[in-house]
Amino acid sequence: MRARRVVLLSWRELYDNDDPQRLGTPRAVSIPAVATSERLVMSLQFHRAVEGMEIWSASSDDFSFVITYESPAGPGFHGRSGYVASWRPLYQSRGAIKIGGSPFKTSAEAEEACNAVLKHLTKPD
Repeated sequence: MRARRVVLLSWRELYDNDDPQRLGTPRAVSIPAVATSERLVMSLQFHRAVEGMEIWSASSDDFSFVITYESPAGPGFHGRSGYVASWRPLYQSRGAIKIGGSPFKTSAEAEEACNAVLKHLTKPD
């Protein structure tokens, strides 16, 4: 079997992070194609899952990933301040698994952690 080549793009390359109101809005980016006999592998494409709430989701290779923003007080999810990342198998009725290191200080760190977990979950044995 040939080794897969992975193309990872950071959260900053894919999404507008400068304005909190636009966080999670896709930017136009040029993604280089990878010429292999396997498949093209890209980083997760997060989108806002619930309008007005700090929840972003993405799925790839039969896995679902969610990033939420938590804070000790106010509306939304409560917990230590930061971005909490989790994953679960997409087509199984199982609870989500929190990704180690959560909560992260930035959404970029949370997305990088999700991509690392996806890479681990999909690596050939």
